[in-house]
Parts: sequence; structure tokens; C-alpha cells
Amino acid sequence: TLQKLSGTLLQDSASVTPESALDYGGMWLCGELWREVGLDRVLTEATDRETAERCFALVANRVLAPRSKLATHRWLERVARPDGDSWELEYAQLLRGMDALAKVQPQVEEAVYWQLMNLLRCDPTLVFVDLTTIYAEGEGVEPIWQYGHSKDGKSQNQQLLLALVVTPDGYPLAHFLFAGNRAAKVAMVEMLQQLRHRFGLKRCVVVGDRGLISAAVLQALDQAGYDHILALRARQSKTAAAALEQEDTSGWTEVQEHLWVQEVAVPDAPRVVLAFNPQKQLEDKRWRERKLEQGWAAMDSLLDRWEQGRITSDQVAIRDATRALVQMEAHRFFHVQVRGGTLSIQENQEHLEREARLDGVFILQSSAQELDPQAIVTAYQQLLWVERAFRTVKSFLRVRPVYHFTERRIRAHSFLCVLGYLMENHLRQR
Repeated sequence: TLQKLSGTLLQDSASVTPESALDYGGMWLCGELWREVGLDRVLTEATDRETAERCFALVANRVLAPRSKLATHRWLERVARPDGDSWELEYAQLLRGMDALAKVQPQVEEAVYWQLMNLLRCDPTLVFVDLTTIYAEGEGVEPIWQYGHSKDGKSQNQQLLLALVVTPDGYPLAHFLFAGNRAAKVAMVEMLQQLRHRFGLKRCVVVGDRGLISAAVLQALDQAGYDHILALRARQSKTAAAALEQEDTSGWTEVQEHLWVQEVAVPDAPRVVLAFNPQKQLEDKRWRERKLEQGWAAMDSLLDRWEQGRITSDQVAIRDATRALVQMEAHRFFHVQVRGGTLSIQENQEHLEREARLDGVFILQSSAQELDPQAIVTAYQQLLWVERAFRTVKSFLRVRPVYHFTERRIRAHSFLCVLGYLMENHLRQR
């Protein structure tokens, strides 16, 4: 103290050589979030303190700097624990932590569900569901890895199907993994059954996007006692076509800026609500005009080749025209035929008129009798939460690609990513 008061230099800074420095702030924040949502207690009770610590390290890595498990082990050498100490975890210990989690994953997920219900007061009366694909690198040997329609544009890779159930606030209530060749509608039925039996969710309104509606799905919803709000495929659904025929031009009600709604009666169908967005109408019209322009450019080039004799057969002309139009998503707008040695290309006026009628319109089917049309549309608009969840899990938390090949580690990896999303969303909601 006397040296400080007298101005005497206690230590020359030039003579101080730092031995190491560990990043701390991000880990401290993750530790606080981990405790706030109760994951430390849930995992410790389901496994043990060591396994809970290993799982925390893996989840924190997903949130802060997602990478492979081997790279995570190296990353832990550069960051501090939430208490400020250094990590002393080996790579094999991280993998054993995943294996231990896989053994109790259903129990842990159900405990996390009730934690969200009781601690965070999440409201399960309105839930949002959607499915996406997760691709693998390499050749998976487990049955869950299958080839199927990829939403990532990775049809050459094996994949699995990931389903998420989230609340209006974005909290993930549950997740499910299915084989990569499972149809989304079939997976949806299984998911609804598990929601009822595993989580005891007795009554709610399930909100889903296009492609999830089928007779089996509607039956499963009814058997579970759930109401639904599902989008209809306007170009394929008979109910949607009938709803458009019932549209009353004077029956629209403006419920918010750029959004008009009306409910229409369709025979032998539950409630059907039409929604119209003038801005989206303009976007759809411009997109179609752009596709027509691109299509005609390609077809003019094809006609020149035909007239010059560079196309040798009718089949080649039809093949080349179809391939070009499909590639630019304009095949619905053209008629191409060869008759009497003449290649004829025309716009499909009937289809163009039908498409123009759909500009800016989306059609919803619902069994929720207590909701008015505006509430039904508003609930559907909130489906963006599950879409944001998928973007976070797939991009920010990097659930894909998956390099694990045993099913227990695949499931553990996906669960860790969902827990990471839970923490990220909790931070966003604070």
C-alpha cells in the first residue's frame, strides 16, 4: 500500500509474460441459460453430474462455435468453464457423454417438456409443427439413413427426417427423427400419436404448412383430440378449388395492413378461410411474367434450331423443350407439340388464368371452432417460428451435415442441437 501511495512501480509490465488466456464470456452466458431453463437439474437427475457437464460442453459449443466433436475437444482447450476454471475433458469422454444421453433421451426430453410448462409457463394450446431433412456425409449403415426427397438439394446424400414442435414463443416442445425415406404425412401421424402418449398433450391446435394434410393426418388429429390449422395446396386440393369458387368479392375483411380475409363454406369440409395479400399478389404476378419471358427466350432458341434442321426428331424437340422449361420452372405456362412436321409452342392460357387467380392468396383449413377467421390467419402467420427454428438448427447450430453413423449418436447429436436452440431462443425471449 505504501508503494502504491508513493508511486513506486510494483511490477514492470514489460517483464510480465502471459502464459495463457481463456475465452470466458460466452461460456458464462451459456452456463446462466443452462441453469435458467433447468437443464443442469434435469440432466443431473437423469444421468449424473459428469454426464451433465459433458452435455453442457457439447451444447455450449453448438451455440458458440459449432463444429465436429473432435474439433470441439480442441476448442474446449481455449475456453473457460462457467466457473472460470479450465476444461479437463478428453474426446472419448465427450462421446461417452453422448452415449449416456442417448440411453435416457426420451426421459430427458419429457422432463425438459414439463420444465418448460412449469418454469417458463409455455402455453401448449397452440403448437407449430414442420418437418425437414438432414443429410449425412458418407454412407450411413443404420436403417434411419435413407435416400429420399431432400429439402437441402442433396439428393445424392443419405438423409433423415427431422420434425419439430414449437410454441408461439419459439420454444421447442419436442423433436422426432424418422428414416429419410419416410413420407412427411406418415411421419406426421406418428408424431401426433407420440405427442399424445409421451407428453400427455391432451388438447391443442396444431398449425402446419402445405404438404402435411391428408386423410390419415386428419384422422390422427381427430383421434388425439387436437384441432388443426393447415394450409391447403391451392393447385392440387379439391377443397381449395371449391373454396375459390365460393369467394365473394364483397366479403373480404381487412384485418391488418396488406391482409384481407374471408371465411367460405365448402360442402363436406371443415372451416375454410381465404387470405389475400395485395403485395404478394404483385410479387406473384411479376414472378410469373419473368418466368414467361425466360421461357419464351428458351423456346425461341429451340424454334431456331428446329427451323435450321439441327433437331433431328419430334421426340428430341419435346425432350429439349420440356427440360428447358422445367429447369426454369416455366413448364406449367406452355403447350409444346409437334404436328405434321411443325413445332408449335403456345402459352397455356387456361393455366395462366388459374395462376393469376391464385396470386397473393393462401387457403387455410381449420377445425378450431372457437377461433375467428382473423385468429386462424394470425396463427398460421406465426408458423414462421418453426421455420426460424429450422434455420437456426440447420445453419447457426449446424446440425447438418451429420458425420455420426450409429443411430444412438445420431439421435444424441440431434437432441444436443435442439437443446442448443432452446437456449438460443430463451436468450432471444429474455
